This record gives sequence, C-alpha cells and structure tokens, in this order.
Amino acid sequence: LTQFDQFNADVIAEGEEAVYEAVKILTETIDIEATQKKKRVVYNKDVSKKLDELNEIFENLEVILDATAKEVVENLDASLNVNYLSIVYYPQVGYQAVIPKEQEREEEQEMEQQRRISYMEPIKDRVEKRGQWRLSFETDKFYYFKTDFTDQLDSDED
Repeated sequence: LTQFDQFNADVIAEGEEAVYEAVKILTETIDIEATQKKKRVVYNKDVSKKLDELNEIFENLEVILDATAKEVVENLDASLNVNYLSIVYYPQVGYQAVIPKEQEREEEQEMEQQRRISYMEPIKDRVEKRGQWRLSFETDKFYYFKTDFTDQLDSDED
C-alpha cells in the first residue's frame, strides 16, 4: 500500500468507529421507537435526572392545562359568558388562553332562536374590556389571549 492508501484506510476505519460511537450514544439517549411513534424526540429514562423531571411534566402537561382551564372558567365573571376555554403552550410565544369562536356562533344562534334582536358583543371584546386579557392573535376558529394566569404560567416555566 502507498502512504496515501494507508492514510485513506485509516480515515475510513476511524470514520466507521466515529459513526459507530455516534449511533451508540444516540440509541442510549433517544428512544427510537417512541420517537417514531410520537413524531417528536423521546429520551430514554435515566439519561439525566433533570431530563426525566422535564419529561414527566411534559407528559402530564395536557392534564395540568385542562384542569387549570376549568378552574379559570369557573372563576370568570359570569357576564363574560365564556363556557369553555383551553390553555395551550407554544415555544417562544408562551402559554395562551384559547376561546373557540364557535361559542360566539352558538350565542348568536341562541339569540336568533329566542328572537332576541339585541346585539351580543363578541367574546374577544368582552374579555379584553376586563383589562387582564390581551388578544395575541386569532385564527378562523379561535381567539388566543395572554392573561394574568398565562403570564403566571410563563413565569413559572423559568
């Protein structure tokens, strides 16, 4: 073998070892099956105590947010006429209180059925007037708000 061929053989051998080590580290760290199934990175348990704690919180986040949303609805001023809301989390945006626009349509239909002609103020205007709800954005189906309680959730995250 020439010196160049030997150099290439050494690089290839070391490259294979490096790839093997990288794959080994990845499979020790990431649960490949769960990652494929959940379509997000899932770490193996016992990689890091802190990571295990964060994973546990993440796995229970939906239940925690649902319970918080129910509590918020129960404590809202009845005149707001908000029967349902959810709380979602978007990285870099933070927690958002979400009210479906469907509630407004249901109110309008109910008023029509009762043949009431009075104007029903939109939900977003009712809650914003309270001063503690700030419209972040809206879609065709939902209003997204920052509120005192979503601000608290955001600060608890730090």
